[in-house]
Amino acid sequence: MKQIINQRGYALLIVLFTIIIFLSLTAVFMSRSLNHVTQERAVDMNNQAVVAAEMGVKKIGTDINNQIEFKYSEIRDLGDTFKLEKEKCDQVDKENCNSIILKKSLEDYENEIANFNSIFVPALVTKVYGTHFDDNTDKENINIISNPNNYLGYKMSQVPTINREGNMFLLTYNVIGFYEKIESLKKYEMEAVIKFVDPKNLLDVVENTTILLNNGIINESVTIFPTDVTTHCQSYLQTFKDTNEKPYSCKMNSSYSLASLKTDIEGKILQISDFNIFIDDWADISVTGNGKGNSKGNIKDLFNFNLYVNGSMDLGNINNLKNFKLYVSGKLDADNANNIGKHSEGHNTMVLQELDASKFNGKGIMNTTVVLLGLEEELEADLEDDTRPLFNVDKKFRLDSSSNLCIKLDSFPASAVSQLLTIEGEGKIYYYGTKNDKLNEPKYNHIPEYQSFLSTCGVTNYAVEGESLNAPSNLINIPSVTINDVTYNP
Repeated sequence: MKQIINQRGYALLIVLFTIIIFLSLTAVFMSRSLNHVTQERAVDMNNQAVVAAEMGVKKIGTDINNQIEFKYSEIRDLGDTFKLEKEKCDQVDKENCNSIILKKSLEDYENEIANFNSIFVPALVTKVYGTHFDDNTDKENINIISNPNNYLGYKMSQVPTINREGNMFLLTYNVIGFYEKIESLKKYEMEAVIKFVDPKNLLDVVENTTILLNNGIINESVTIFPTDVTTHCQSYLQTFKDTNEKPYSCKMNSSYSLASLKTDIEGKILQISDFNIFIDDWADISVTGNGKGNSKGNIKDLFNFNLYVNGSMDLGNINNLKNFKLYVSGKLDADNANNIGKHSEGHNTMVLQELDASKFNGKGIMNTTVVLLGLEEELEADLEDDTRPLFNVDKKFRLDSSSNLCIKLDSFPASAVSQLLTIEGEGKIYYYGTKNDKLNEPKYNHIPEYQSFLSTCGVTNYAVEGESLNAPSNLINIPSVTINDVTYNP
């Protein structure tokens, strides 16, 4: 057999086959590597979207938390104010107890708690959603990273919901995280729940306590004009019986003058000082029978009278009074005060809600105590300073021998202090309410207890019933806000 000795062509074939095998293996490995890179990129983008969602949950949760905690701090501050005022009224001497301020501080505290559920929570949901949602984009209105090739962001996907769990609110909110890279976009949604307490539920279980104010005077408002007097004085005297109890009470009418009343009383050998005489409208009453007490009328020569006037009195002159008691459930406005209390054997008392003495002639008041009590306390509580009862003396009010001015200072505008500082004379000034450092001269006397104030000033027509206020025995303890129950929703 003939043998082939030349084998040089086989080497080329072997090299070619080897190259083909290597190229095939390389293509397989490269394909697998590219697939792996693609998968890794997808996983990375998904992870970035999760990170964005987590950051959104944290950022929005912090925003909600801050708003709730700020509202809690407002409630706590109001509670501290109430607690401070309550402690003043818990003191035995109650020197700094101011029932108007105490009631207002309690009202503000309770209203803020009541409004938490009805006003604050709905407003919170609306505000948070409006801040963290933008319906004009498929992404989000707050970027975490933004450049030409990358975008990382988040937004709320729907309006948060509010549910209840016992005394807790559960606010649920959903956040979508976004990651975009080279025209490829990944989204990831998460759900989170914030728990926070409803302060009203906490307040509802706090026991109430009774705070006694002003050493037992329930109502600081003296009843200046009782409403239970209906019998006219002329009829009362015509049917008068010796068995009637003092003080005798009757009501004036427009056809009967004070001078006639005095004559009829003395005709029955009675004392005018034993009568409490009530007047519905001063403008309808005649003092002497020669004219009624209409605008700018006079009041003079009234000895031993006890008059209770419903509404205001607008007078021209107040002259020559002795042992005279006047209670006005309104404002006294007089042009002149000549010879008030010039009779040393008697002392006059005028109990008023308001006083305008700006037109006084500057002559001193003698043997007279003027008491200013303001409006009914519940009517004063919400008044602004410029609408509080009037006290105006305009440097024309002078207290001479045995005369006093008594004022329930907190019931009047802040300007009342400067008005008091203009009053001259040797008379005394007594005030009830918050102690004022400006009133530091000897003639200014602070009386911290209301009953003593009234008694010192000659006011006797009040009932010692004990003013009280039902209030929480202690402040509620509001726990901090918590974020929990975060759910991943791929």
